[in-house]
Amino acid sequence: MKTENFLIAGNDTKMQECCKYIKSKGYEAKISNEDGFWSEFSEFKNIILPLPTESNGILLGTGKDKESIIRRLKDNQRIFYGNLSENPFGDKGYCYYTDEDFLKYNSKLTAQGVLKIILDSIQKDITHLKIAVTGYGNCGEAIVKLLSANGADTTVFSRRKTLKPDNCLRKNMQEINSEICNYDIIINTVPYNIISSEAVESLNFSNLYIEVASKPYGFDYSSTDISGFKYINAYSLPGRYTPESAGQNIARTVIRMIEEAENE
Repeated sequence: MKTENFLIAGNDTKMQECCKYIKSKGYEAKISNEDGFWSEFSEFKNIILPLPTESNGILLGTGKDKESIIRRLKDNQRIFYGNLSENPFGDKGYCYYTDEDFLKYNSKLTAQGVLKIILDSIQKDITHLKIAVTGYGNCGEAIVKLLSANGADTTVFSRRKTLKPDNCLRKNMQEINSEICNYDIIINTVPYNIISSEAVESLNFSNLYIEVASKPYGFDYSSTDISGFKYINAYSLPGRYTPESAGQNIARTVIRMIEEAENE
């Protein structure tokens, strides 16, 4: 048994698989739900928080807020977290969500989730669909490649003027507002209000809008009428549709981060 040990917060399939993978590499690891987390906290050198990591000020799987955990962290402990906006744990905090390899694989799983949503929602051959994807970061690129590989007529709306994606068109980001109704499916990956409320409200029930981005989303959701078209908030797709692979991705990344830190 290797000397590092891990307490994994959360008891869903994703975090169970994270624990299972870490054990398979010869480490001691234990899953903890909210009831047991606090009593076991001090026994483990490494704490892994789930993804998503926080909801309404509470760190998921722990039942505690950040300040409570910060006060309990010992000098020899490390805490690994996902999509917090900043590192609240100082030199004891490590964000696996910003790791480039993690993001690329997570984006691949997100793209598979998007494809599943489309196939479950649209009663057409995907090759007969016109699809708009806004943004071409890790998620946008993975989604575009998967849809294009399956024959979808895909257009990327991006600010990157030099972008030349394979097997699809590229248009300027601002053009989405005037062209949005031309697409059967609109997939947003940009966490900013890039689409006007007027453009969104021009959609109808022949259009499917899939929101992949986090808040504040691709348009102002709070002041926009979405009752006239099909809208899906596709949050945390890897955990919903491919939880085993998502959990393994967290575990692999954390182990690699520890190994890299030891080799510095």
